[in-house]
Amino acid sequence: MDTKTPSFGIFDPEMLATLEQTFKATWPLLEKESELKLGLSQTIVALVAEGVIGANELQKLALARLLLPLHEAPSPVARP
Repeated sequence: MDTKTPSFGIFDPEMLATLEQTFKATWPLLEKESELKLGLSQTIVALVAEGVIGANELQKLALARLLLPLHEAPSPVARP
């Protein structure tokens, strides 16, 4: 496929399918980022409630708790 950027409004059916497929594959990753930010804030608050007060320790423990589920790699965009 040519990597040249087509003029606005001029997309062939193959390019439209690629755009739709890329959007559908990427959107959940952005949603996960929002979930991750929320999870980070909740984790930090929970750690403080548990008695952790140092910024460095909070960061280290929060990352340790959050990174466990992040080892699941997102599936790449499938090629048609």
